[in-house]
Amino acid sequence: MLLFGGMPGIIFTQIVTLLATIWFVIPPTHSFRIAELGDVGRLGIFVALFAIADVLSWRLEKSRARAAERERSVRESEVRYRLITEHASDGIVVSAPDGRIELVNPRLCEMLDYSREELLRLPVPSLFAPGEAEQGPLPWGDLGSGSVVVRERRLRRKDGSALMAELSVRRTGDNLIQAIVRDVSVRHAVETAVRSERDLLEGILATSVAGIMVVTPEGKVVFLNPRAEALLGVTRAELPDWFATPPGWRFIDRRGAPLPDEERPVRRVVGRDDPVQDARMTVERPDGSVRIFSINGAPLRDAAQAVSAVVLSISDITEPEAAQQALREREEQLERVTSAVPGVVYQYVVGPDGTERFGFVSRRAEELLGASAEAILADPGNAWATTEPEDREAMRADFLRATRTLASRSFDFRARGPGDSVRWLRDVATAAPSRDPGWVIWSGVIVDITERRRLAEELLQSQKMESIGRLAGGVAHDFNNLLTLVHGYAELLAKDLQESDPRLGPVNEIRHASDRAIGLTRQLLALSRRQVLTPREVDVNALLSEMERILRRVLGDDIIVETVADPRAGLVRADPSQLEQVLLNLAVNARDAMPGGGTLTLETRRISLAAQHTGPDSRGVPPGDYVELRVTDTGIGIPRETQSMIFEPFFTTKPAGQGTGLGLATVYGIVQQSNGFITVESESGKGTTFRTFLPRLPDSVEPPAPAPAPPREQRRRAPGTTVLVVEDDDGVRQLTRRVLDQYGYRVVEARSGAEALELLDKGGSGVGAIVSDVMMPGMSGRELVAHVRERWPVLPVLLLSGYAGVDLGEAGLAGPHQRFLQKPYSPDALAAALEALLIEPDSLPEGPATAG
Repeated sequence: MLLFGGMPGIIFTQIVTLLATIWFVIPPTHSFRIAELGDVGRLGIFVALFAIADVLSWRLEKSRARAAERERSVRESEVRYRLITEHASDGIVVSAPDGRIELVNPRLCEMLDYSREELLRLPVPSLFAPGEAEQGPLPWGDLGSGSVVVRERRLRRKDGSALMAELSVRRTGDNLIQAIVRDVSVRHAVETAVRSERDLLEGILATSVAGIMVVTPEGKVVFLNPRAEALLGVTRAELPDWFATPPGWRFIDRRGAPLPDEERPVRRVVGRDDPVQDARMTVERPDGSVRIFSINGAPLRDAAQAVSAVVLSISDITEPEAAQQALREREEQLERVTSAVPGVVYQYVVGPDGTERFGFVSRRAEELLGASAEAILADPGNAWATTEPEDREAMRADFLRATRTLASRSFDFRARGPGDSVRWLRDVATAAPSRDPGWVIWSGVIVDITERRRLAEELLQSQKMESIGRLAGGVAHDFNNLLTLVHGYAELLAKDLQESDPRLGPVNEIRHASDRAIGLTRQLLALSRRQVLTPREVDVNALLSEMERILRRVLGDDIIVETVADPRAGLVRADPSQLEQVLLNLAVNARDAMPGGGTLTLETRRISLAAQHTGPDSRGVPPGDYVELRVTDTGIGIPRETQSMIFEPFFTTKPAGQGTGLGLATVYGIVQQSNGFITVESESGKGTTFRTFLPRLPDSVEPPAPAPAPPREQRRRAPGTTVLVVEDDDGVRQLTRRVLDQYGYRVVEARSGAEALELLDKGGSGVGAIVSDVMMPGMSGRELVAHVRERWPVLPVLLLSGYAGVDLGEAGLAGPHQRFLQKPYSPDALAAALEALLIEPDSLPEGPATAG
């Protein structure tokens, strides 16, 4: 009943049993009345027995309940232990003292890559990595009752790889060893990484070239690495407060003024709550040294994102700053030097793979190349954007050839300038290999040679004119001797013939032809600048006024002549007859350019040209004070392509038979011989302007006074005078002798200057005058005059020549007791010149014979 019904069942059964006993067993039968005392005793004994049995049953029930409870607790503990063991995140192993494994959980199997059965067959020491067992696989001796020992050991997986584990080991009550195994590989790696990073950071801070400082917002210095201490010259103990400047220290700005407190890096970071980069601060130390620091600062924040400290990185830039300053000064110096160079200074870098770029371009690039230095450095093609396409290709080919040979190069090319004008530029460069293998550096300069080329063309033109002039002068000299004979004998024949003589007509034709030939030789001498000039002070305004009347008659009624005279024009030194020839030739050319009529403007004005004048109307004229004579017409103009040739001899734009091509060449020669310059401006359909620049005389020079007429009492002194004729040309000498004979002179002849001096030294038959050619072989007429003047200073000398080439006064051909007569001359002109020389007041009648 106890097993199946428990105590209630037992008690119920006992009550039923007692009632049934009383009812059925104890008499009277079938009654609950107890008849006898013995029955009561027996019933009491029976009840006592029941009570004892109930007590025992109750205690048994209690024991059974407690056993059941303990069994249930054990089962629950086993379930919980199994759940914990099976689902634990750490490995669990239980082993006997001899190292035999009693229990493992799945996590340990997973960690070591073994199955449960495999682990249960393995001894504990086999789970440790090599070398770990020697340290003591399990610290048995350290384990007391209830104590836990924690160790880190490397365990070995099934594949032989190692696993870092943390072992928590304790002794159980049944003398078993339980270990909780935790995989700390990640933590160990993190800790190792953290230690490595910490070591690295400490190493960086210790060896950093930059000083590292940590300062609180209040200025307390928390950290200084060794480099910071070295840079600042103080230790952390000596600098507890960054805001409290140490004695003798000064924080100054670049100008040397005290640095405001709010400009210091820590204040800036805290105040703006933002990092600062490259904050410059100059520190003046107690020893007087000045150091410049570059400081970067960044805030450190706490959990509330408030600035808890400021990290400063300090670099000493004193030397780099000095080097940078020196570099800036060198760059400024280079800029000044390259700006003074009249061109573009550049460096061009060529790489082995064909890479090309400009390394340097001076500021004048925009002036010459039409692109700024910055644009050219960004794109090298901008440098050649204005270059003529055909020149660009040729320049590229020349550059590639020079790059292969590293030979110096010079290349002229054309570039378009403002207003679509064309300028000539010259690129001169030398190459040098770079320190980088395969790289070549070209250093060069690009200069504007437009003016140089123009001057070169003018020089070539001048040389050509000079060559033609020399040829023309030589021809004219010889031709003048022939014309002297032709014209002289024609004059003599004309005087010998009567008016009715039929031969007089042909003789006059010979005279007229020789006159035209004389005019032609004079033009040749003018273009060759070999004509004889008689320069004097000339009032250009007065000459213009005189020429105006002549030009109106010459040009005709359909040409309007206007004159504009500048009253300040002043005087020039020139041969007035030659200036008249210049005006006449230019006016005639202008008339031919205005076949339907037009306006011819003659203008004078005073002009001063500065050293840097660039006007196209005065290009090529050196600086100075000039009188400008301007001749402007409204004719058809001169094409641009022919303007450079208009002053060449025999060049003409007129139809065949209508021009000799000597008019403008004569003008050019006269102007050049007068130390002047002439330019032309013209455009087809818009007329032409010729500008003549003649050097102006100072205001102090007065115009020349008219020459007085000779006194009446002066008489011809020709009869009986002995004249020494010195001439290397036999025909001219004979003609001169014949002419002088007809005028009553006695003539002595000499073929050279040396022969003439020999005659004079011997007495010379009373020579009273000398008539000599200038150009003679051996001793020239100039040299003869020099010898004569040494011994006979007042002996009259008449010099003859087809050309002189220079100013008579400058050449020593003009002066007292001597005159000059240009070939070809007429007999009357020769006689008149000799007579005028002999009747000069200072001339002496005595010849060298009496003087000697």
